[in-house]
Amino acid sequence: NGSTLEAALSPFPFFPKQLIALIKVGEEASQLDAMFEKLSKQYNNDVEQQTEILSSLIEPILIVGLGILVGIVLIAMYLPLFQLSTGIG
Repeated sequence: NGSTLEAALSPFPFFPKQLIALIKVGEEASQLDAMFEKLSKQYNNDVEQQTEILSSLIEPILIVGLGILVGIVLIAMYLPLFQLSTGIG
């Protein structure tokens, strides 16, 4: 309808206010491509930071889970041998 990108995106609550404000500034300064580039870098850094945090939280949980699984397998393997040796003795 010939409206600005900022006006088209502002009614939707899905888009962050900071994104809409930077788009508005980019449109007013005729530097929309530079603003999108800055937004891209910012969101990329945010995603990388969140993935690092998530992986640092998941890694110890996986290590403990794997240790428990190995312990269960070891107990399942050696328990019959111990029961056999006590039955013979």
